[in-house]
Amino acid sequence: MGEFKIHNFQFTIPNPKMTEEEKKQYYSEVREKYDVHNDVLNYDDIVELVPKLKGHKKLVNWLLHWLQVDEVNTVHGRCP
Repeated sequence: MGEFKIHNFQFTIPNPKMTEEEKKQYYSEVREKYDVHNDVLNYDDIVELVPKLKGHKKLVNWLLHWLQVDEVNTVHGRCP
C-alpha cells in the first residue's frame, strides 16, 4: 500500500487484494476521519451560506433540482 499527501490530507491506497468487506470498512473509516458526506451541497449548506432562506426548504430544494445539484449528489453518494 502506498501513501501520499495532498494539502493536509494523507491518503493510503487500499490493497487491491482486499475483500469487499475490508474495502467497505476502509472507506467508512476514511469518511469518518475526513467528515465526508454523501452529498455535495444540500439544504443545510445553503441555509448556512444564506440565512434568509431558513424555513424555505421547498424553494431551496427546487433550486437544487433546477440547477441539477441533486443529480450530482446522487452520483457523489454512490462513490465508495
